[in-house]
Amino acid sequence: MSCHGCATKFGVFTKEKGCPSCGFAFCKKCLRFKAVIPRLGITEQNVCKSCYDQNSSEKRDEEKECRSPPDVFLRLESLENPARPPITVYHHDSRMEQLKTGLTAEDREIAERLEKLKDERKRQREVPTEEDIVRRLAALKGQNPETAVEVTLKKKEVFNLPDTRSDEQKTNDLIKQLIEEQILAVKHISPEELIAKRLARLRGDDAAPTAGASPDKSNEVDVEAVAGKPSENTESSEHTDDFKTLMKMAKTEWDAVQKELKPGMKKSKTGENVQDGSEESEDNQAVDQVVRRAMDEAALGIDDAEKELESTAAEDTEELPWCTICNEDAIIRCVTCDGDLYCNRCFAEFHDDEDMKRHRTVPFKSQRED
Repeated sequence: MSCHGCATKFGVFTKEKGCPSCGFAFCKKCLRFKAVIPRLGITEQNVCKSCYDQNSSEKRDEEKECRSPPDVFLRLESLENPARPPITVYHHDSRMEQLKTGLTAEDREIAERLEKLKDERKRQREVPTEEDIVRRLAALKGQNPETAVEVTLKKKEVFNLPDTRSDEQKTNDLIKQLIEEQILAVKHISPEELIAKRLARLRGDDAAPTAGASPDKSNEVDVEAVAGKPSENTESSEHTDDFKTLMKMAKTEWDAVQKELKPGMKKSKTGENVQDGSEESEDNQAVDQVVRRAMDEAALGIDDAEKELESTAAEDTEELPWCTICNEDAIIRCVTCDGDLYCNRCFAEFHDDEDMKRHRTVPFKSQRED
């Protein structure tokens, strides 16, 4: 058997030795290199040349490994080569690019300006806050914007207590409110009471005539009406009765004044006491003028009121000469359908069933045409 390195045969003078790294047989001359083998410990061992070269190359590679540079070097490098800004990617609208193709230079410039304006509007688009809206509204109304903003903020802070009333309590409160409103409305002086007071002043009486109902009674009547009790007469009949009673009272008063003035008129005719008669005649003429004036005013007021009542009653009772379905002029009145008015087309459409064809009809003629 010979050496793996130099091929010398082993004998008495050349002893066989093994490499602890690779395990091949070598002579003493070939195992002259020393190296540290990690798996055998930290002591140096005699190894062959190939194992020594391999171990030394590994050490060189470890030394050549990059070490982290010091902080000072990194700062200097950052000063010499500053960091580049991030890359911004712009997305172009393919539709706008297609529109630009085939355009002249002026049209292309207009299209680019339009695209820039759209981009600026998108960037500047901000939703206004509630305070901004309140300020703008106050400026339009001519108010102080700051006070308007404070008022809105205070309204937000107000806490509304929940309504803990029952349904029965709510109903009772509502009825009570309606009754009180009706009583307040009745307390206002009506035109009839004004006429009665004027007649009382002309007569010289302190109390008003009993023709108009007293406020207490009117209140009771109105409250009963609100509470749901049926009233005996309508408002129009009450007004006409009041006017008639006032007219009768005025006539009786006029007759009484004429009776009182007749003796004075006879004395003035006979010529007795000329001076006294002249004074009485002047007084009587003044009284006659005042009474006639009051009577004329009362008569005018009564006539006007009666005319208004008659006109309103006539308008209410007047029947509109139109078809109940469309706005065409009515021609037929269906007696079976509670006297409803129809035109020919609507009557034919809505009376096509066998039962409705038996309805009794009457030709209708409008009163306005008369």
